[in-house]
Amino acid sequence: MKIGKLYTANDPSCTPDLFALACGPSSTPTSVNSCVVNGVKFVVHSHDVKRTTQNIGICSPGEKEGEMYYGQLEEILEFAR
Repeated sequence: MKIGKLYTANDPSCTPDLFALACGPSSTPTSVNSCVVNGVKFVVHSHDVKRTTQNIGICSPGEKEGEMYYGQLEEILEFAR
């Protein structure tokens, strides 16, 4: 793996981001309590249930016209790059 050799040799042309992209995604996900997507913070239900202000609900368009899905996040999995 050429990128791996460049990274190990501390070659400045091989940045940590380039190395991470060359390695591909991790096959082992990590469970996290919250994440931010497009500036919106999402929190799993079990982490937010006892707070006075909550942000555990999600809304997503359904398959049919005008149909909406409402729910709560039970788990967020992160696949490291």
